[in-house]
Amino acid sequence: MSMLLTLGFVATWLIVIADVYRTDKRFVRGGMKWAWMIFVITLPIIGAIAWFLFGRPTIPVRRDGRPASRVVGPEDTPEWAAYVGGAPRSGPR
Repeated sequence: MSMLLTLGFVATWLIVIADVYRTDKRFVRGGMKWAWMIFVITLPIIGAIAWFLFGRPTIPVRRDGRPASRVVGPEDTPEWAAYVGGAPRSGPR
C-alpha cells in the first residue's frame, strides 16, 4: 500500500514540475515561473497544491502561447445559416 502511495506522490510531483516547466511565463499567476519551479521542487506537497490553486493559468493556452479559442459547431456559422436559409438563432426555441 505504501509503495502505491509513494508512486502516486512521485508521479503527481513530476507532473506538476512538467506543468510548471511547460507553462508560458506570461500566463503564470502569483509570481515568477522560476520561483514556482523552486517552490515545487523544494516543497513537493505544499508546492503542488499551491501551484494548482495560485500559480497555474486559468485560461486554456495553446502550445504557441495564444489563448485557446472556443470550439464552434457548424450550425453556429454564417455559412450554415445561409445553407439552411435563415439567420442563426440565439437561445432555445
